[in-house]
Amino acid sequence: MSSCDDVRKIALALPGVEEVDHWGVPAFRTKRRIFITLRPSEQKAMFHITEEHQEILFEARPEAFEPLHWGKVTRCFVNLKNVPKRELEALVREAADYAASELNSKRRKGI
Repeated sequence: MSSCDDVRKIALALPGVEEVDHWGVPAFRTKRRIFITLRPSEQKAMFHITEEHQEILFEARPEAFEPLHWGKVTRCFVNLKNVPKRELEALVREAADYAASELNSKRRKGI
């Protein structure tokens, strides 16, 4: 299964990704958009992925994926101990791609 160290290794191997401090916890971002924050003491991470994929994960595997509500926004809270490394790699890439595409979409709209 996976750990915060695995998330760090996978995320930092992606082009343009850097680790930053986000309110006292490690976070990973592309340009100006954070796409993962870690909670090392719990071996959990918050992933910014599409709402549609989040809902599928919440329903299919509640032991590994749970909703994390932040105001009107819901993020995917991942119990890393219950996620195989291959799946983790795909989730990290998906979150990074989603953050990059969301930022580009806002730029096209002039936001």
